[in-house]
Amino acid sequence: MALIDRFFNRNNTEKRLISSSNFNLGIFEGKNTSAGINLNTDVALSLTGVYSAVNILANAVASLPVHVYRKTEKYRSLLDPQPGWLDKVSGMVNPETDVFEFFHRIMTSLLLYGNAYLVITDRDRQGYPSELYNVHPDDITIQRQNGTVIYTVINQGKNDKPLKRYTSKNPTGTIIHIRAFANGDDLKGLSPIDNCKEALGFGKAVELYGSRFFENGTSLSGVIEIDQTPTEEQLRQFMETWDRHHKGVNKSHRPGILTGGARWKNISLPPDQAQFIDSRRFSIEEIARIFNVPLFLLNEHTKQTSWGSGLEEQNKAFIQYSVLPWISRLENTFNQLLPRGQFIKFDLNGYLRGNAKDRTEVYNKLRMLGVLTANDIRNLEDMSPIEDPEIGDTYLIPLNMKIQGSEEPTQEV
Repeated sequence: MALIDRFFNRNNTEKRLISSSNFNLGIFEGKNTSAGINLNTDVALSLTGVYSAVNILANAVASLPVHVYRKTEKYRSLLDPQPGWLDKVSGMVNPETDVFEFFHRIMTSLLLYGNAYLVITDRDRQGYPSELYNVHPDDITIQRQNGTVIYTVINQGKNDKPLKRYTSKNPTGTIIHIRAFANGDDLKGLSPIDNCKEALGFGKAVELYGSRFFENGTSLSGVIEIDQTPTEEQLRQFMETWDRHHKGVNKSHRPGILTGGARWKNISLPPDQAQFIDSRRFSIEEIARIFNVPLFLLNEHTKQTSWGSGLEEQNKAFIQYSVLPWISRLENTFNQLLPRGQFIKFDLNGYLRGNAKDRTEVYNKLRMLGVLTANDIRNLEDMSPIEDPEIGDTYLIPLNMKIQGSEEPTQEV
């Protein structure tokens, strides 16, 4: 079973249009690169830089709180109750997938394939989607028929049927398609793996070179010259004896003994002279560029970054330039699943969850500005409210503040 299979469901439930056999990446045709690597998604994901970058972005989005709000004339109000498929406490997107896993799979599909697909399997009384399943991008075929885009979930046997895309203007559709990088009128989004195959193939080639280097004895890389002309059997025995004494990391740097006029001739440069380590670093930099992830998050600290002067600034830049565009794309898509006047929002304040100091400073400022009450803050911290409403539900206003145009500062609390 392919490595990427772990990110998707495996079940033969009738309600789902997905079977376990469909998530085998062995059928995915790789792309030959100039470095001699037959690159596909599994090969790319085996690179530690790719795995880390994809996991970082997927976790960053999936870990954020997600809420649905209702628009009013001037304000917005939190929808109560929340849609069942979005309720992280008691609800699930489907019987097999919680909210975190659901969004994580969406991000994984977008980052590795450039496309994410969801199938609607149930609706509420108003006809809006209430149950969704992730579909592996390899299991979808798309074609345009008479001006209409038709989706088909492949390898489903009797369940094969054309599906139409769901949008707010086409609520009878059954499939939701999210594209990471739209290219003109193409039906599919561009895959980072396919479009950056040369860079990723180079990184995999460097990795394999290093593995072979250590496998074959580290410091031995050359030919053995013999004055005589040995038979094939003599050559075979000689090579077997040589490998037995020198092949492998544990036997590296052993002195070689040559007899019978044989001479060792070094024909390649050692890895340090061939800038092997620099090539590995360059590969990490290429991956960081492809997925728009700062180098420090990939544990590459040898070069100073232009993302900011400090860790805090770099984290802010990561949220603004790497995470926020993905969030906006998902919000625009899922807004179409909600009734008119409602919208979905990822709460970026979730990033403050692991930083008590920053969280406290934000609460304190909002409390002093009269934006939050003590009970509002306690609710955000999952604490029980203060029973006395004069204490818990009172908004504070600094005494030195006044209403614009008035002469005296307000004294109300």
